[in-house]
Amino acid sequence: MNKFILAKNSEDRIVLRYANVDFHNRMVYKNDKAIYGGGMFDFSEDGMTMMLYGKSTDYGDPRFDEIKDKIHIDEDLADCTIKLSTGYDKNFKPIEKDITNRFIFDEWC
Repeated sequence: MNKFILAKNSEDRIVLRYANVDFHNRMVYKNDKAIYGGGMFDFSEDGMTMMLYGKSTDYGDPRFDEIKDKIHIDEDLADCTIKLSTGYDKNFKPIEKDITNRFIFDEWC
């Protein structure tokens, strides 16, 4: 399943790691200092939007509100819009928030 976590790495950078794994804890490195939750992700059909949603069974909801710095993510996603799905409105339409401005796209991520 496509999952992501928010981790503070050994260099004190907050990174978004994403992979197709069974458990979120498979993306945690031994030198990580903290995990700020996680969830699942999907890409749009054209690959231009990454949608983050849900929560990690290992670490809980992604806690973006606790992260004050920019979040580092792989530079391969530099052309993507990153959105966070926070549920559904009364008409069952997804509530989506564009959070692309929260990220720095890095080659080393």
